[in-house]
Amino acid sequence: MHRYGPAMLPAGGTVLAKVAALGADVLKFVLSLLIAGFLFLPDPRLAAGARAFANRLIQPRGAHFVDLAGATIRNVSCGVIGVALLQALLAGIILYAAGIPGAGLVAFLTLLLCIVQIGAAPVLLPLLVWIWATPTSFSLVLTSSLSRSG
Repeated sequence: MHRYGPAMLPAGGTVLAKVAALGADVLKFVLSLLIAGFLFLPDPRLAAGARAFANRLIQPRGAHFVDLAGATIRNVSCGVIGVALLQALLAGIILYAAGIPGAGLVAFLTLLLCIVQIGAAPVLLPLLVWIWATPTSFSLVLTSSLSRSG
């Protein structure tokens, strides 16, 4: 330990900083869940207050605009989650057919990344490279179908 201790000190500091950052991110996530929970409790009163404020601002159609904004937000979020589910389902089926170990976990990561609007590329592109680099029957079929279409 005395011999390698000074060399390991910078690496230990880096690892400790990463763990502390991860802990801070988890704490922020829990805090955001608590705030969201407190905002959902008085939901009908908040909606009524927003309608009343919009009616004062835009007299004849204020409440209609608030309802329209709420419906738009609801429909967009349902669309985002629906498309993310489809992408994750297709990725999981294809990865399972390709024989990728942990295809379900990769599909779940794909779902999470698609819901937060990052996309599936950070997870699926390295796997695609791995499939092409590994000589399996699936990679041969994939490569031959791509070479015929090009």
